[in-house]
Amino acid sequence: MGSGLVVLWADLDLGARTVAGEARGLSVDGQRAVACAIVNRAIVRHRGELHIAGVVLEPWQFSCWNQGDPNRLVICELQPGEAVYRRALAAFLFALEVCGKAGDPVKGATHYWHESIPVPAWARGVPLLAAFEGHSFVRVA
Repeated sequence: MGSGLVVLWADLDLGARTVAGEARGLSVDGQRAVACAIVNRAIVRHRGELHIAGVVLEPWQFSCWNQGDPNRLVICELQPGEAVYRRALAAFLFALEVCGKAGDPVKGATHYWHESIPVPAWARGVPLLAAFEGHSFVRVA
């Protein structure tokens, strides 16, 4: 990884599963955007260290991991050889390469929401950094 991060298989696996759960219906660019927000949030929250579990498994942060969310069962049963998993893993690997650099498609965003829901309270007044396929991306400290 060009970013100098130490990446464990568990981080890659959780990252891929989260991208699959949150964005498997999106294009490659949309999946990369979601993956970048995940990586950016992990680095901001953990002072430069990549701690994906501490971000994606935190309650109510990524809906695909919420108890009772139908996506949770889907992503827990995904096998690494499946096309959905491989695409999500590729998006996550891309994010690891570009986070914090000029190529970051979400420009350092740490959070996102879909336009089908009202703007969340935590995003009100926060500048929009990017938008992909109905998802708005912002940086929340």
